[in-house]
Amino acid sequence: MKRRQTDLLISLDRTDSAAEGLTRQIYAQLRGAILGGRLRAGDRIPPSRELARDLDVARLTVATAYEWLQAEGYVYGRVGAGTFVAAVFDGETSLDEASVAGTDFVRRAPSAAARHEAAEAAEAAPPVPLSAWAHRIATLPFIGSERV
Repeated sequence: MKRRQTDLLISLDRTDSAAEGLTRQIYAQLRGAILGGRLRAGDRIPPSRELARDLDVARLTVATAYEWLQAEGYVYGRVGAGTFVAAVFDGETSLDEASVAGTDFVRRAPSAAARHEAAEAAEAAPPVPLSAWAHRIATLPFIGSERV
């Protein structure tokens, strides 16, 4: 199912009196959707070009908002697959207006369900082929680990 910007409920204040720029508004609203549970772990967010077209803004505006979200761990990208909501936040995180508008970002530890979901996603990912050198390194014992 293809998600459109109307599904994301992003509305932009384009007036001269807007408190924040367009990039910050997009970032804050996507962050709010993630923390509020409208976007859940594993959900794919629209490609920057598509969202930029839907919102009638420059692609760089959306791409920058996505970069901010990625830098803070809210989303991650997979080359050729898209950008997805990260599984590091639990569904019980409450969101207030001050935390969306401010630059104070407090992360909560992931819940057991979020950790389990992330582990399942990691198991479902295709294994990365290792070189002969990497296989040799993987067999080396680690000091202080249980593999010694």
